[in-house]
Amino acid sequence: MAEHFERNTPGMHTSDTLDYGAVIHGEMILELDDGKTVDLRQGDCIVKNGTRHRWRNPYPNLAQWHLCSSAVNVRRKIALAATYLR
Repeated sequence: MAEHFERNTPGMHTSDTLDYGAVIHGEMILELDDGKTVDLRQGDCIVKNGTRHRWRNPYPNLAQWHLCSSAVNVRRKIALAATYLR
């Protein structure tokens, strides 16, 4: 995973996967490429597809979450779908 992290923006990375995640306990922040942040709390779920992002937990308590990454070539599948729809 470390090879995906960017040197100039610690923690920011892009992976070619389709990810499903759920916060089991605590709180955390998902920061997106455009600087927008999403506050996630227990029970919140996310789905992301190759989005440049980073995870942060500035809170005093630990957060526990579950993430399932599907190793698919998301960008290739989107390009194929776009070609098919034309």
